[in-house]
Amino acid sequence: GLAQPDFVDGTSLLPQMNRPDVRGHTAYAYTNKAETLRTDRFRFTLHEDGGTELYDHRSPEKEALNVAAKYPEKVAELKRLLSEMRD
Repeated sequence: GLAQPDFVDGTSLLPQMNRPDVRGHTAYAYTNKAETLRTDRFRFTLHEDGGTELYDHRSPEKEALNVAAKYPEKVAELKRLLSEMRD
């Protein structure tokens, strides 16, 4: 019930806190050298030098095996999504 400050850009996590079964949204994070997206299945990282990492959280390896070469179409899709989120 608090007012949203003018400097905040985002969405409330309250629906997920009240009902954990409610689907969230794609998470986005960045540093000065890389950008990362987290979907319900994958974590994708695009490095400043163009290198990519893709991890499948449904696989037994989780974040121990980079599967970017195995899923080039997913890498391309997530690169596009990163670009859209940046703009």
